[in-house]
Amino acid sequence: MKIKDLMKEKVVMVRPDTTVEKIAFLLVKYDISGIPVVDAENRVVGVVSESDLLRQRVKSANPSFWEFCSMLMGGGLQDGHRDEMKWLMERTAKDIMTSPVTTVDENADVMEAGRLMLEHRIKRLPVTRDGKLAGIVSRHSFVRLALPS
Repeated sequence: MKIKDLMKEKVVMVRPDTTVEKIAFLLVKYDISGIPVVDAENRVVGVVSESDLLRQRVKSANPSFWEFCSMLMGGGLQDGHRDEMKWLMERTAKDIMTSPVTTVDENADVMEAGRLMLEHRIKRLPVTRDGKLAGIVSRHSFVRLALPS
């Protein structure tokens, strides 16, 4: 089986200049844990994951995980973290994305894609066609594959 038979073709993606605030909104809106970053020609230049958002160090102090989650859900922050969170939310995909990113060609075998994901410890794998984003597979895609039709 080829990975193109398993990939999800409708992919939520962002450009390198997309703000972290917009990325957080898209992750929540589409209930996804990561999002490919593509250039003007739709070549994958990075990926921003929930981990990338949570890993960010802000200027002087780090808000707790729960404060960050509260902020993403529209809640307030303690006064001491407002400026730091504003600074973070104004960063862009290119500031926080994981790059270079592992990709797989759409004609690759499903087992090869699974091996790449395990070897690189990644949860989502952008699928390319002629070097451009064509789809995405996730660990969830492989779980679905194991289910009877």
